[in-house]
Amino acid sequence: GNQAACVEALAKARAVCDGLPDKMPSRFSTDRAEHVSYSIATYAGGCFVELGVWKEAEQQARTAAGVHQWSPIRAAHARLDLSIALANLGSVDEAAEHGKHALAFGQDRGMGGLLVKARKLDTVLSGRYPKEPGAIEFHEQYKAITTSPTPLTP
Repeated sequence: GNQAACVEALAKARAVCDGLPDKMPSRFSTDRAEHVSYSIATYAGGCFVELGVWKEAEQQARTAAGVHQWSPIRAAHARLDLSIALANLGSVDEAAEHGKHALAFGQDRGMGGLLVKARKLDTVLSGRYPKEPGAIEFHEQYKAITTSPTPLTP
């Protein structure tokens, strides 16, 4: 991945979004600034996870997790991005808690693309922290979902 190109693309996206009307027609009655902030942070968090820029991924994903009020599934994705960043930064317990919360949400509403990110988190937690209770709990929850006789994916 090219971090400079990613940062440039995110800046261009923010500039385009800044041109949107102040009040956006939506069922969630968010203003443009709030909508842009969450949207850009959501994509930025995922990008920085893919690039392995853990501190920036953590910061963006924490912001993006606030999107839960109008997009709970985006918030679940953001929580998994946050979890992956935290696990790579050594915050095992917090990573596992956010990850378990995201999986619990997905179980109730359909896993969709959450399993891809959950697999990445499980790989980091199980590979680096195999004896940590939080890592073990997350792995058990992930394994239960992925080995379920009824797939929880769309």
